Amino acid sequence: METKRTKNVTILEIGADTVKLAIGSAVNENPILYAVAERDCRGCIANGQIVDSERLRAIIAGLADFGDDELRAKTSIQDVYLILPPNGLKIYQSNAETAVVSPNSVIDNVDIRNIHNALWRRGTVPQGQKVIDIVPDFFAIDGGRLFANPPLYEHSDRLSVQAKIHAIPAEIYSAYRSVVEQAGFHIMGNEVAPYCASLLIGAQEKDTPSYILVDIGARNTTLSLVGNNNFFASVSIPRGDAFLTDMIAEQLNITTKQAETIKRVYGYDQREREYKVPLITIESGDARPVQYFQEHLNSIIASFYEEFNRYLSGALEQLLAPSLQASNVNNQQFILTLPALLIGGGSKLFGIEKLIAPGLGAHEPRRFMPKVAGARDPRYVSLVGLIISSCTQRGALTESTSSGVGNLSRDH
Repeated sequence: METKRTKNVTILEIGADTVKLAIGSAVNENPILYAVAERDCRGCIANGQIVDSERLRAIIAGLADFGDDELRAKTSIQDVYLILPPNGLKIYQSNAETAVVSPNSVIDNVDIRNIHNALWRRGTVPQGQKVIDIVPDFFAIDGGRLFANPPLYEHSDRLSVQAKIHAIPAEIYSAYRSVVEQAGFHIMGNEVAPYCASLLIGAQEKDTPSYILVDIGARNTTLSLVGNNNFFASVSIPRGDAFLTDMIAEQLNITTKQAETIKRVYGYDQREREYKVPLITIESGDARPVQYFQEHLNSIIASFYEEFNRYLSGALEQLLAPSLQASNVNNQQFILTLPALLIGGGSKLFGIEKLIAPGLGAHEPRRFMPKVAGARDPRYVSLVGLIISSCTQRGALTESTSSGVGNLSRDH
């Protein structure tokens, strides 16, 4: 079997606490992550908004020399695909139809470009929003035949498409793109993080096409609804794993680095042990050293997630309300029992499933781990998803595309 390898692509993700630059490709349509560089950017982002653009620009610019000589020789490092936060994301439904212009009514690339351009030409999204991608739900041709992917080389006189339009606040779009471009990078395309994650999960979890995606980041947690591998909506809450680290550090009177270490190593562990070993001992001058045990850590973590779950349950209700209102009783029951797939750095916490379950109602929490070479880390799910998107050219946004989208209706 001939090995089909796509060219290397560079992915950039700007998180609340970390900037990630990744290089990957697809081999026989399977994504591979070759290398990832991470840089601390704490203090540059607040609630999805860039608050220190100069420092962030310098951090991103410092990634231009990332990679060894061999990898750099095969990769255009400064041509990046950008992952955007879903803050303020709106998803619209649209459709378009066009005559096939290719000879003998055989659908070719020009017809696919025409149908996508038709979506953009027909109007505009509400003022203050910026379209970042058009994602086809399906293509339809003569005879009522439907296709998930562009129906190249099929015979038809007409071609139509139903698609979802992803739009975010223009202010956020401009701020992120501006800081990346000022750092010396050229943006090839962009997607929102949960959509990217849904692409990887859809490729890997064949038996779970519908789910609630819970991305526990550093300063924010994003909940997304995915049905039949279609990304429908997202909501975010201003709580994340870094807040837990800060709480542990404050209550145990230790450094943030020490708090992060014991959180990652020990987590929330209620198992009974014959011998109790201190997790950390704090020297206090002439006074007797203070020792902290697993029960101390458990108490802090449980307290944090008690508050976290109140935010989570409210966000979940907001996320699902439009779908529940539009569904019959059977579908409502299906929606209310969708599994919850956990990703992001916070999902690595030992005991997370038990801790987060009260905030998810009947949605059973499960950790999702990428089964991708070089990316077996739940913090890399969106990175790998955008490798899939960029290597398969799914979506329709290009630098030269106009900003209009017409005949829109809100999905959620």
